[in-house]
Amino acid sequence: MTGTEIAAIATGIGAIVAALGVPKIAEAIGKYRASRDAKIVELSKKLVETQQKLNELEIKLSLILPIIAKKNASDPDIMHLLSSVIDVSDINTTPAPNNGRK
Repeated sequence: MTGTEIAAIATGIGAIVAALGVPKIAEAIGKYRASRDAKIVELSKKLVETQQKLNELEIKLSLILPIIAKKNASDPDIMHLLSSVIDVSDINTTPAPNNGRK
């Protein structure tokens, strides 16, 4: 056998293996993409839920922190703690304008 014959046989075998393996590879890639897309959708939903919970918590804290500050105005430790929480969390504790309502 010459080098040319061996190369031709190897090329033929490679072509047969490639022809039989390509559909399976394509199927595996399709399954991977579907799995990845499903995971992205799941993580996106969790992210939206977490963001909603954080927004609710921020609203609650923006209402409660000024009340706690007013009731404990004479306690410097609590006031320092509240000030630190407000500074770190960047929560807006300023009351919203009344918009002309009484």
